[in-house]
Amino acid sequence: MNLNEKGVTLIELLAALALVSIIAVLAMTTFNIGVKYNVTETKKTTMQQESNLIVSTLMNVHRTEKCYEIENTTTTAITMKIYDDEQCTTTPSRQIEFNQNQFTYELILETGTPEKINPQETNYSLTLTIKDNNSSLENSYQTQIYRLNTTY
Repeated sequence: MNLNEKGVTLIELLAALALVSIIAVLAMTTFNIGVKYNVTETKKTTMQQESNLIVSTLMNVHRTEKCYEIENTTTTAITMKIYDDEQCTTTPSRQIEFNQNQFTYELILETGTPEKINPQETNYSLTLTIKDNNSSLENSYQTQIYRLNTTY
């Protein structure tokens, strides 16, 4: 028997393949978990950005306009109608709509808020909830909209 033979035995080859397979499975599992986490975090970030956009736009309208109306008639859209007079009796001068098919919106104003809002009268509390239609993710945003009344 010659002990100087070079080469790989079948057992060594099977052991190497088993080790490479285990490492490949671990790497693929880690990659898949990372991808799923990234998708979830991206959706959360998008929902937060949408909430911030809606609330900041609403606050801007409340602080600068004479009268406006908020409609949340469908679950997939929020519409703000802006009027040029303080009683909201004319035709709306412009309209702002938030609508993304991937989200469901729910805007709840505090009890007693009139349908047509005159921002000079009082401040209002609101809760905005955005839900992702393709998952169980939900973002709720509660704030108060107000107008600073300064008199000199």
